Amino acid sequence: MFKTSATKRQFQIEDIKLDPETGQVWRGTEEISLPKLSFQLLRVLVENSPNVLEQEELIGEVWPDMVVGDETLKQRVRLLRKALGDNAQSPKYIGVVRGRGYRLLPEVKILLINQTTPIEYDLASSDRVPNLFTSNTQKLWQNISLALSAFIALLLISLFILSNQLSQKSKSHSLQHLAILPFVNITQNPEDNYLASGMTTELIQVMSEIETLKVSSQQAVQPYARTERSISKIATQLDVGSILDGSLYRQNNLLHLKFKLINTNTSDLLWQAEYDFESDDILAIQRKVISQITSRLKAKLNKSQVLDSLSLTQPTQVVKAYDLYLRGRDYYSRYRQTDNQTAINLYQQSLKLDPTFALAYAGLADAYSQGVYQFGAGESWRKLALESARQSVTLGEERAESHKALGLAYYLNGQLKQAIQSNLRAIKLSPRHAQAATNLAYLYRQTGQLANAMKWNLRAAELNPNYATVYAHLGQTLESLQVYDKAEESYLRALQLQPDYVLATRLYADYLAIHDHHSKAKALISDAIKTFPQEFSYLLTAGEIELYQGQFLEAFSFFQQASLLPHTEENLELQLLLAVSQKILDQNNDDIKQAKLMQVIDAWHNLRIKNITISELKAKNSSFEGIQHDERMKTSETGISASPQIVNRASENPRDYFLLAIALSAINKPQSSAEALIEAINRGWTNLRLINHLPLFREIRQLPELKTALKNLQNRIHEQKQTIKP
Repeated sequence: MFKTSATKRQFQIEDIKLDPETGQVWRGTEEISLPKLSFQLLRVLVENSPNVLEQEELIGEVWPDMVVGDETLKQRVRLLRKALGDNAQSPKYIGVVRGRGYRLLPEVKILLINQTTPIEYDLASSDRVPNLFTSNTQKLWQNISLALSAFIALLLISLFILSNQLSQKSKSHSLQHLAILPFVNITQNPEDNYLASGMTTELIQVMSEIETLKVSSQQAVQPYARTERSISKIATQLDVGSILDGSLYRQNNLLHLKFKLINTNTSDLLWQAEYDFESDDILAIQRKVISQITSRLKAKLNKSQVLDSLSLTQPTQVVKAYDLYLRGRDYYSRYRQTDNQTAINLYQQSLKLDPTFALAYAGLADAYSQGVYQFGAGESWRKLALESARQSVTLGEERAESHKALGLAYYLNGQLKQAIQSNLRAIKLSPRHAQAATNLAYLYRQTGQLANAMKWNLRAAELNPNYATVYAHLGQTLESLQVYDKAEESYLRALQLQPDYVLATRLYADYLAIHDHHSKAKALISDAIKTFPQEFSYLLTAGEIELYQGQFLEAFSFFQQASLLPHTEENLELQLLLAVSQKILDQNNDDIKQAKLMQVIDAWHNLRIKNITISELKAKNSSFEGIQHDERMKTSETGISASPQIVNRASENPRDYFLLAIALSAINKPQSSAEALIEAINRGWTNLRLINHLPLFREIRQLPELKTALKNLQNRIHEQKQTIKP
């Protein structure tokens, strides 16, 4: 961190003022007496606002020289809340953010006091789309975005040359193993957060293209997103010999950028650069820097490593479009429903300005996919994700992000083989693409290829040693291999790294439920719902756990709660599960409930199993108006027939067939239910324990053809287990 001797900072948090230098806190004119540790905790939360800090990060900041546990942090948070008059049930100051950690909730303002003149910046993060182009510094931010690739290029060449010079030295950590830490926004003005984040992301992506360098992934370095960093600790945890640290500081119309390259073995400063940018001369500086880069690349690198091959070309020539894209990515990465919608709006605005912007289409596809996967959005968002991702690949065939986004969209639309190919293409374009590696592990497990799944699980762990998602997916693979003790260890490791991580919480609760630890499973998911009552994924998981135990009333209650959340009205999976539990419960109106469930099964079979679009259904059946109108939907056990072209798009996701088997069992169609379950197994379903656990499958488990399929599944699992060493 750097600042001028004439500059003094104070923070205003609603009715509270904090002075980090004197260690004082006031409410109005009354000073609040805080113990040292409580003040340090508040200071760290304030200085990082509106960002989220994980528990491990907070512990490192508040207790830098001590080993303490999560419970110590929780007690300190409780003490701080008490001193501030905060309420954990309805927090005003300190909030727990889903799947991530703690953050400061209220609006924060920073006072930069230069002599007697205070300069005030609003630190609040708004859920509405910001008005980006009305401030006095509009031209500065537009030009800065255009110059991002120039900064990256200059840093890239300097780092490459230094790595060649220093590779002859014998060190405990290789200097060509590099970590690029999240750049620090010292002024903490949210107007600059997207720029700090965007520069970090772009530099990591570009440096990862250099085959002679090993660059830590963004997920691996994200836990160090704070102002104070322990070089030796980072070097040990990430096995890196060099660290690039960066910061930015803005005052009035001037942006100051500072970069340091550090040898982690000796703590020596290998290289540093500082830049001051004003709106009047930024474009001239950009042209000069690009000229220097081109010259040095040709002089120092092989011909195959020219500027274009390092993906340093400007992704768009429309400056405002790039600004909007970076802001959209910043909102998307917060993983909250309102922020995800804001990201969608920003990406759409970006594409209006530049309809050829491939990365903006990729971001838009990811946001739609996240809406489906995490927030319960339905069928239309699945199709929007796929359309946006395909457009991204059309415009940016050479970009790994485009193929990764297409892979996720393919998965959500039941096209798993194409999802695998898209992620493999992303890996080919960017061999250290951590998210693509994690996605491949998940997809191979989904298709029953457990050996390949384990291979990519281990690769992802190498790229992301401290990333909770890696261990959540590893736990799923181990559970499929029936290595249950190691699976549980992996789920617990994921929760240790990220205590409020939604996916890990759901997977571990499912694991506990089917291993007859019902009370623990219910307690885990119940605590999660108490903390995040509007979290769709928790409500859906809670309902499934009850359904799997044969507790249909409780299951119906959770599914009904989930159905009241925004964007869930067209979620077909939720409607199927809701209809199943409702039909089994209401025996007095059995014919009515059976007809309703049959209607939902028809829609599921056509929209999810066959992947027929709504427009295609309407073309084949003019009376089709969606699953809301029972009297207009022709129902049958198998659904309407489809053309060979439509049949060829049949879902490859085994879960789609597994849920169909549950629904068919609920309407007393055992033969059809068994056929659907066998199809799920043939498509790659590997959770044998869940099949044997479900009360709804009690009857069909006795059918000879299903017994044979289950026996063959067990044999396949055993064979794959012998080829790998988990």
